[in-house]
Amino acid sequence: MTDSHAHISMQPISDDIENILHDFTSKGGTKILNASYDLPSINQVILDKISMSNIFPDLILTSVGIHPEEFIPTTLTNHNDSPLNQKFDSFEKMRKALDEYNTLVNKNIKHISAIGETGLDYHYFINSDKEEDSKLTTDQIEELIEIQKNSFIEHIEIAKKKSLPMTIHSRENFGENRCIKDVLNLLCTIGNGKIAASIHSYTGDIDLIDEIIDLGYYIGFNAILTYKSGENIRQIASKTPLERILLETDCPSLPLHIKGAQKYGTPSDIGYIASVLAEIKNISTEKLLSIVDENFNRIFCKTV
Repeated sequence: MTDSHAHISMQPISDDIENILHDFTSKGGTKILNASYDLPSINQVILDKISMSNIFPDLILTSVGIHPEEFIPTTLTNHNDSPLNQKFDSFEKMRKALDEYNTLVNKNIKHISAIGETGLDYHYFINSDKEEDSKLTTDQIEELIEIQKNSFIEHIEIAKKKSLPMTIHSRENFGENRCIKDVLNLLCTIGNGKIAASIHSYTGDIDLIDEIIDLGYYIGFNAILTYKSGENIRQIASKTPLERILLETDCPSLPLHIKGAQKYGTPSDIGYIASVLAEIKNISTEKLLSIVDENFNRIFCKTV
């Protein structure tokens, strides 16, 4: 049982990380890809891998990256806890952050299994019908998109240079597909077909599933499968071939929407998510988990 995208170094999981990992392994958990999302969290995911390695050998894989939301002003995201994006509105600030990111990658490369969480996020300001809601002019929006693209390009270049897979964020407003198209275009043009990647928590246009699969990428499914609002994700899951499916929690975000579930996600939620997805795919949960684990190992364990 594998979790292909988690944030176990984030509170409240980090406050009880050893017990949470014990719970996961006791239920058959074997691998977790622990993803960073900003510069401070890169150091933390590496520290957690090292500190937990004696108790849980080979359980934690680390993925290091800067989330695209870090390049969106906090006036839009309401995420006020990051030192990066307080007024992150210039290429100069992006360049400084990426220089530090490069240094961290090179310094810690022996502990790194993947690049990410990185990608593009147009959710906060791309809506052609309601531009006034973004509180930004068209020119400002395009500049922020270019900043995100520059960051994503650099992450792809590092992944290619280091021969590492990627875990990728792509989000936009429902019914739009500019973001995922930009993600795929950059992966193809910069990655030159050499990047293995998971499109984490894909919630976009179902009509683009074939293109994502044809390009060789994987799609991560999580507890949104259990949400009443998740019918489009259940349809995407139905269309996605088993050999391209990964399971993830994105914990502590995205808790299960079932009676008695706790208020935040943990890696152990994979078991229930797998049972929901197995029903969609009309196979046993055991068979689904076996296939997904093979997929996880194929994409993320080449360098481990």
